[in-house]
Amino acid sequence: MKKAQTEVMGMVVVVILIAVGLLFFIAFVVLRPQSELEQRVTTSVVASSTLNSLQYTTTTCRGLNIQDLLLDCATRGAIVCDNEHSCSYVNRTIAYILDKTLTVQDRSFVFEADVDGESLPVGINSGCRGERENAYQPLRTTYGSLLTLYLEVCR
Repeated sequence: MKKAQTEVMGMVVVVILIAVGLLFFIAFVVLRPQSELEQRVTTSVVASSTLNSLQYTTTTCRGLNIQDLLLDCATRGAIVCDNEHSCSYVNRTIAYILDKTLTVQDRSFVFEADVDGESLPVGINSGCRGERENAYQPLRTTYGSLLTLYLEVCR
């Protein structure tokens, strides 16, 4: 064989080895299923990020966000939106948002709120089944009470 042909054959072998290496990388690293820990972290992130973004979502009630309406519900209930007091309005709004975000991902959930350990008339339970991951957010009211929001996301 000529020297040029030997060099070309060497290059072909190197290219084949690189291609086989890439196939193994794709098969074992990229396409592997998520581990149980990765799935739990993902679910936990879903619960906390959903709760965080939920409370800052602006509603059609005077441009107030859900946190403002929950704080009003926890204290005096003076805000009225669409002929509903803040508690019933925010409960309906939260149910709608969680249904459109979590239910379409085939996740069930429980949302609850309490003030100093006493439940508010705000809560949604979509029949949580499977593994559960929780997130909670404590908020201080203007009267010094502690409003706590709980979101439990299930697979």
